[in-house]
Amino acid sequence: MNSYSRACCQQCLWRIYRRKICGNLDPLCGIAHSLSNLEFDDGFIQVYNLQALKEVNLSSWTCYSSSSAKSKPNGNSLQNMYVLFETSHLEESEMTETHPDLRVHVLSLGHPVAWRNDDHFDVVVSCSLSGLAGMIDALGQNRLHLGEKLKLKGFATIQPSGLPQPVDEGHHDPEACPDVTAVNITDKKSSKLGNADLPRTSEFGQSFENQQQFSGGSRKKATKPPNILVYCGAEDTSALTFASVKASLSLCVNTDVYIIYHLTHAQMLSAPWVENTALLLLSSCHSLTTEVEQKIEDFVSRNCGSLLSFDTAIESHFADKILVTNTDAARDERQLYTFQLNEDHTVTCLRGNSCYSRNGDGVAEILVPAEDSNMVKGSNQTSADDANTKALILKINIPNGGVVVLSQLILETDSSGSTLDSSAFVALKSSNTARLAALKYVLDSMGMNVSPCATPDLTPCWLLTQKQDVRRKFLSSVHRKLDQASVLQSNTMSLKFLENFEAPTPVSSDLLPVITADGGVDQRWLEGFAERDYWRHLETTKLGQIVLYTDVISSTMPLFDGMVFSLPHGLSPVAIAGRQTSGRGRGGNMWLSPLGCAMFTFPLSFEMDTKIGQRISFLQHLVATAVVHGIRTLPGCQDLDLRLKWPNDIYYGKEMKLGGVIVTATVMGSSIYATIGCGVNVANSDPTICINDIIELSNRSRQCGAEPVPLLTPAGVIARTLMTLERLLAQFERYGHTAFCETYYKYWLHGGIQVRLNLSTGEGQGHGKVIGLDEFGFLLVQKSSGEFISVQPDGNSFDMMQNLVYCKQR
Repeated sequence: MNSYSRACCQQCLWRIYRRKICGNLDPLCGIAHSLSNLEFDDGFIQVYNLQALKEVNLSSWTCYSSSSAKSKPNGNSLQNMYVLFETSHLEESEMTETHPDLRVHVLSLGHPVAWRNDDHFDVVVSCSLSGLAGMIDALGQNRLHLGEKLKLKGFATIQPSGLPQPVDEGHHDPEACPDVTAVNITDKKSSKLGNADLPRTSEFGQSFENQQQFSGGSRKKATKPPNILVYCGAEDTSALTFASVKASLSLCVNTDVYIIYHLTHAQMLSAPWVENTALLLLSSCHSLTTEVEQKIEDFVSRNCGSLLSFDTAIESHFADKILVTNTDAARDERQLYTFQLNEDHTVTCLRGNSCYSRNGDGVAEILVPAEDSNMVKGSNQTSADDANTKALILKINIPNGGVVVLSQLILETDSSGSTLDSSAFVALKSSNTARLAALKYVLDSMGMNVSPCATPDLTPCWLLTQKQDVRRKFLSSVHRKLDQASVLQSNTMSLKFLENFEAPTPVSSDLLPVITADGGVDQRWLEGFAERDYWRHLETTKLGQIVLYTDVISSTMPLFDGMVFSLPHGLSPVAIAGRQTSGRGRGGNMWLSPLGCAMFTFPLSFEMDTKIGQRISFLQHLVATAVVHGIRTLPGCQDLDLRLKWPNDIYYGKEMKLGGVIVTATVMGSSIYATIGCGVNVANSDPTICINDIIELSNRSRQCGAEPVPLLTPAGVIARTLMTLERLLAQFERYGHTAFCETYYKYWLHGGIQVRLNLSTGEGQGHGKVIGLDEFGFLLVQKSSGEFISVQPDGNSFDMMQNLVYCKQR
């Protein structure tokens, strides 16, 4: 890019920070200097006086697909702009490393029309006006991306004429058309212009690159991962539906093999999506145009495609769809339905009001029958055998090799988000893991790769703080224990302290680099941590003022093993993970730790003559209470049914676990050194339930016009937990355990519950009533004889769901 273009970008970036882009840009961008005619304004970006800079005859250009060659460009309009990109090849020495998640690919904002390769490589892209604004936005932030080896020299809006020529496979150099499109675009970091044409509602931006890659006059086989395309109809809510479907699919298929894209309605009709598509999934398509139906049928019948449809309008093309009449529900209303998937999973999900009977060509295989709720192992049936067989999920093998699966069971999305009924919400959420198992079963039957993904690579740890005196104090205490290689040795996880991250530095489960650089951290290393939200909620004097954050770690629990005895008095850093590959729970249990879960560990120390030191078993109750109390004291969250289950679990009502606490402690001299680990589902709806699910249920139940409660971030929940815990610890030390129990009992599940007792003392079984916590934090139960007994977490276990206190088998 020349110096004048760079100056243009700098001016553009300055205006973005002021939340506006005006028209006084360099003419290279094809925008006039006058501000007299506002042509685009979405509240974030403004564009004035847009006009084509020049006319370009495309007759000597090459089209990107056969469909491009069949229709003449319509010329510029507010919804149909044409932009010329002039690029050159990057030399190795010119390449700069830009994290893929920070890029905005040109094809996330438009569609390729034609290309030519003379002394430089040119591409013409069609887009909407909002798409053009997004390109300018990305250009100003130096994030606009065309390909791994292409450098943008300039771009201009044009008036096209003539028809580009179709590809002549025998007369093109293999390198004639570089890879301009091979990129996986993530919408969350793209330019947020609030328009349906932008990447947050269209992630497709997918690989057209193989259309122009030739070798010896024949087309190369696609080398990019096959795509799973999700079409959710033409409704404005299709992007939200896609997000939910993608979340479920990502937990069922191997995402190292497939890339999941949103196939928008416009792309369904115009983009060359058929090639390199492993699966087309249809969701929420209650009506389809004739043109869309034909596209889908052609994909299956002519291209041997795989189609998975969940109660959509296309299904009558492949099987008889019979309305179930023995229901009181309205025709279009979906009902709860329960069936047995296998010995391990009973699935509750929503179902449509129809069933299927195979018709037409092909061999039918019933995956879930309509008459019986038991899963039938798929057995091939001839057309005569299955003429009267009804199915809720039917697989049809098309003679040409295509596969179609039709499902009346809504497995592709978490349907709990569509109900106002709390009992239905609980039933659907409780069955979420089983629903995903059923979805995986269906995908596996279609030949999709459902093997587990590779474990994500471990990442370095970053030291974050807002107080420089705290940083110096912490590092001073640590440096005294470092060896000559700047490593803090530990039997479990050693820490290598570095001022700056060096790429060759290894990261492993037993050696973690800790980057102490005093300055801004590249946000690509903070994928799972909303740092600003954390500091906004943190109001502590000691806890959490030092953060050790890593995106991926085996477990945060051993991170402080090498420093717990040498930390300065009153300083309690916190280790936070975006994801854990081997999280620990109580009793050696593994804690599933996906992105969106608040996972953190921190050390505390107490003198034995303090009130908490004398009753250290209360520490796990204090931490669990801090989580619940910290959330329920937020505006609008007072009535969220977050509860405490003895001894260390956090629940939604009585039904579903949201998180838990683990505490380990060591006594040395007159001090107790504790390490606390906590995991809470905050923003990860799958595979079970999270706090934001509960907030969304509450928002749906609020009166019309009421302000919705904002969703939470893991970082914000962690900060509020630490803040609340610091206050609870101070109150405990001042007023003792009795005063704390008043807060604890507000949230716990067990007060006054009648339980059966099964003790190992030879007394046999009996009955009792839960009274509360005893003076050391153990469960206090009154037997039918009137005697009080304490149930200890490590001696007896309390299973509230069965109303049973029993001895653990050892």
